[in-house]
Amino acid sequence: MPVPSPLCERKKNLRIALVHPPPYLLNMPPLGIAYLASALKKFGFTFKVFDLNADYYYEHPEKRHFLQYYNSHLWCNEREFKKAQPITDQIMAEWGNRIISFNPDVVGISVNDHSFLVSNMLSDHLKSLNPNLKIIYGGPFSTLPSLSLRKTTDSVDAYVIGEGEETFKEMLENLEKNGSFVPCRGVAIKKRGKVIFYGERQKLNIDTIPFPDFSEFPLDKYFLKTTIPILLSRGCDFHCTFCSDCNVWENNRMRHPRNIIEEMASENKKSGIKDFGCNDLIINSDLKKIEELAELILIKKINITFSGQGRVRNDMSPELLMKLRKAGMIRLYIGLESGSQKILNSMRKGITLSETELFLEKLKAAGIESYGLWMIGYPGETILDFWKTVFFIIKNMKQMSAVASVSTCNLHLESDLFLNKEKYGIKLNKGDIGDWYVGKLDAKERQRRERIFKGILHHFIPFEENKQIVQ
Repeated sequence: MPVPSPLCERKKNLRIALVHPPPYLLNMPPLGIAYLASALKKFGFTFKVFDLNADYYYEHPEKRHFLQYYNSHLWCNEREFKKAQPITDQIMAEWGNRIISFNPDVVGISVNDHSFLVSNMLSDHLKSLNPNLKIIYGGPFSTLPSLSLRKTTDSVDAYVIGEGEETFKEMLENLEKNGSFVPCRGVAIKKRGKVIFYGERQKLNIDTIPFPDFSEFPLDKYFLKTTIPILLSRGCDFHCTFCSDCNVWENNRMRHPRNIIEEMASENKKSGIKDFGCNDLIINSDLKKIEELAELILIKKINITFSGQGRVRNDMSPELLMKLRKAGMIRLYIGLESGSQKILNSMRKGITLSETELFLEKLKAAGIESYGLWMIGYPGETILDFWKTVFFIIKNMKQMSAVASVSTCNLHLESDLFLNKEKYGIKLNKGDIGDWYVGKLDAKERQRRERIFKGILHHFIPFEENKQIVQ
């Protein structure tokens, strides 16, 4: 059984439980909760972290297969979730008792598209144990389209929309003063199907946000023992049709390089960590700042390594890539998606296949590993488009280090694919966003293509996708 995280006692009267439910990648501690933990500590609240994702993995080994990537669909489809039962009444009772024993006034749950069914169950159970408990949802699930279109539970008292550090603090202060979370910008309330939104909050100056605090997490339970997550930026300037993050987080805002280095140095001093996994949507958006970061690392002779997710950009010169490699960039995860130019154009990737090939060559020459992220079954993908992707990878396999992940195309509520589904010919089976089709390209066909993709390409190139679900 995981060692419970230490209790953070502060001057405020409220007691807050920060909860991270499964399923989630178990490589590193969750960064969003770590940012909230740091903010609560700064403002003097009493809180405790409950990483139920780690608890699930270690306390219920018989259930670990539900965390496999190929079982990800079981968590977000209500019918399949009930049938498969990845979460039993026994597990829910264990979690409920664990959280309630802390005697919290407020429970904040970080929710994503895969964990919202579990979170709804947990919220209902917690309210049955303590009807006076206040429950808040935050995270990628908490968007206005999700609240309008997804089935939620009235056990949830409020939703944080967007960045949570300042909003969460103000909500708690409101609760202390007048017994209510609202009015507060950045907050939505949903009861009996009706959504009330109290207005957008101004985007934060991310250089002023306290560094994430991992001291409350069971660090020995995460797979990567010598790596800590870090965020160089928030948001994305590009608008791929399948992605909702660009609409949720808006344009890319990169921290000042000196602020980033200060966090790296602080974490290294506390824990000896020298390797950082960048959780950014894209780390190579602001080339001026990423180059300045590399230069500062080299000038200060900081001995670190880092990896992150980016896109094909041939305006990154060989000199810049070499500088980044010398500064510690060892790997770039790239959204390559497809080997069909037709599909790339439909996705609004803004790249050509020849540009992709050149960028892969430049990365290899600089000594930076390239890990491709691929998507199967995008609307309009014919069997010919599919085979073009397979052959593109075989053709360029010597330039690529590995397949980072391959996934079938999913609809996300704030993506262009969902918002303009008629334009793409997308139809929903019984209104289920997880069961969409275009002609004969349905869920079964997408899964069939994914099996063929893996079955053929594992003979040619390593597959490094982690077998747990990515958020």
